[in-house]
Amino acid sequence: MGKGCLALHRRSPTHIIRILTDNDNWSSYCDLAVDILSVVLPNCSTEDASTFECLIKPLHASIVSRRDWKVDKLENSSSALLRISGGILDADDVEDVVEVVSKFLYDKTDQLPSAILLRVTNDLLKRLVDEPKEVGKKGFLGRAAPNTLRVVIGRLLHASCLPEEYQSLCFTLSALLVRLLDFHWFEPDPEFLVLLAALTHVQFRVVLGDPLMIRVEDLIPCATLGESFIQCVEEGEFLNDEQATAVSRSCRDCVAYVCEYVTECHRDKSIQLDASIEMVVYRFLCSFLAVGGHQIINRNLVDDILPILIDVARRACEGGDTSMAEMLLPSLSNFESLPNSCLGLIVMCMESQSSLESGAQFFTNVIPSLFEKFFSALKRAHRPKTSEIIHWQMISNSMA
Repeated sequence: MGKGCLALHRRSPTHIIRILTDNDNWSSYCDLAVDILSVVLPNCSTEDASTFECLIKPLHASIVSRRDWKVDKLENSSSALLRISGGILDADDVEDVVEVVSKFLYDKTDQLPSAILLRVTNDLLKRLVDEPKEVGKKGFLGRAAPNTLRVVIGRLLHASCLPEEYQSLCFTLSALLVRLLDFHWFEPDPEFLVLLAALTHVQFRVVLGDPLMIRVEDLIPCATLGESFIQCVEEGEFLNDEQATAVSRSCRDCVAYVCEYVTECHRDKSIQLDASIEMVVYRFLCSFLAVGGHQIINRNLVDDILPILIDVARRACEGGDTSMAEMLLPSLSNFESLPNSCLGLIVMCMESQSSLESGAQFFTNVIPSLFEKFFSALKRAHRPKTSEIIHWQMISNSMA
């Protein structure tokens, strides 16, 4: 095919669609336009896809207003809208489409819901999470979509022999909804929370099964949900004692498994966990330690994992990132004993931040309440050199 013919061939779908959209009876040709897009878009670059931006508004209007969707038509329409819209759709428009797709998934009870529509929902929720302006949580929580999606996910979690793709989507969708709505998303159905917490422990084991095959995009939803469960037990008021105990037990089991897993990986010199995986695990474990969680897991697990966490924070400090240490430091005073590397991390972190106003404020807030506890814990752990103590006191005094 010559270059001229090829260019004409590539322009033809755009030309045809423009004719259709310019027609006064556009709604009658909507399905045809979407069918053309479903063939053309998979072979388009992002730049080429932008030539169809004229379809964004009519496609959105068609999706929101239509009531008699067939699964393949809704799959094609919503997928096409996602592909051509880029970042043009605002939060309200995205929520509109989530509402339509989630209701469709909710109403289809005779078979497994469309995996394509679940992935579309996943991508739409990601857009809401990534909004530069915070999405009005109360507004989205007031829509039907959060509840209908919770029901859809609950049905899938109760299904037997659920395909792996659906399992992964259940946790990814749940994590995105938690990021949007916090643990309040669970409030209308505490039993769903109990189930999801128990299954998250299982999912952690699945995702971390082979250290060489861990996908961080699968690990993040588990950690996000785990952090939410911990927060819910601490701050939520909608769980009865039995439900709170069950969720707490699941959190403990998740943390115990992750601690044991990471410790074993560090002992095996042939295994090197990717830094991105370490960061996800680190944040999850720090959220557990921050609420005194070390008291409900095996003491040996805590003794083994703490030096590893300190090492992760230390390496981050060496790279100029003290935020990792700031997650861990407030929890250290809760421990009866601390590893020798603890004091070095504190000194390194304080030196790194001593010239920064934000850092000075953090340590000014932390040190007064923890100073005595740190020293008593450190003295129980080991006898620091006099030079170490003087060095630390000089830095902390200069920041007071």
